[in-house]
Amino acid sequence: MNRAQRRQAERADRRAPNPMRRVDPLAGMRAIGWQQQFEVHDQTKLALPVRLAFDALLNARAIDDDIETLAMACNVTLIRAESIGAQELIDVALKAGAALMNVKWRHQRTARFGLDHQDRRDIPPMLDLYEELLGASPLPKCVMPCCWPWIDRVAARCTKSGW
Repeated sequence: MNRAQRRQAERADRRAPNPMRRVDPLAGMRAIGWQQQFEVHDQTKLALPVRLAFDALLNARAIDDDIETLAMACNVTLIRAESIGAQELIDVALKAGAALMNVKWRHQRTARFGLDHQDRRDIPPMLDLYEELLGASPLPKCVMPCCWPWIDRVAARCTKSGW
């Protein structure tokens, strides 16, 4: 067998499926991780900035980051409620999303964040539902890839402000 034939045979061996290469040694740990619940301190780390953002909105101290935090929590709640399939939960998240859009539009018109009576009534149930879903859902179902930049921003704000 000359050199060219040997190289061709090696390439064919590399292209052939290797049964040992298909085995994932961490598959069992990954399956356990998909069922793992949030720890209490992790729930607090994710729920506290959302509550603080709503408090800032109530007291007219809100900034754009607070609205983004509330919107991301609303999106997480909506996605998780859709995966559960309960229409009541979906309605709560949709009403809160519409209320947050009203807040954003009002800010664009008046350059101030504020809540009207309807918004004050629609957003708090979503916050309660968000916290309940954090406690009741497996970890990967709540923390989706779309949320990772938001979680990084929240963690950076928490460490910068000292809590």
